[in-house]
Amino acid sequence: MSVILLLVGLGAAYLHPELLGSEFGQNLIPAMVAQYSSLPMQVLFYGALISAILSTSSGAMLAPSTIIGENILRPYLPGLPDKRLLLLTRLSVLIVAAISYYFASSDQSIAGLVVASLSILLVCIVAPSYLVFSGKELPYPEPGQPSL
Repeated sequence: MSVILLLVGLGAAYLHPELLGSEFGQNLIPAMVAQYSSLPMQVLFYGALISAILSTSSGAMLAPSTIIGENILRPYLPGLPDKRLLLLTRLSVLIVAAISYYFASSDQSIAGLVVASLSILLVCIVAPSYLVFSGKELPYPEPGQPSL
């Protein structure tokens, strides 16, 4: 899918260079597909695009939630049964989804949304890793060890 998007983007840069710097730059590839492809290709393209968006968004919500559950909740709540940990991890999915919704509704550009989502993911990965590599003696299993 990414090669197809790359080729469509390169074709758009060649055919319509005036649109690259405009405010409609983020709609360039969908506009090219709508203008230059047949209806069956449009259906395939938009279906693949929606699939990629849903897959990316589910991964962007599940990855931080799992890291929160396994690397933050489990070490700090050592006697927690697995059912309770699963419930708290599911609640963290809702919390991450609410934070993601806030970021998505507060920014209008795709580039800003990508930066915000990657910063959340980076914090959820770097914070537990820092605790592991900081070298402090902890009385419980070190956070981040299960994911490393």
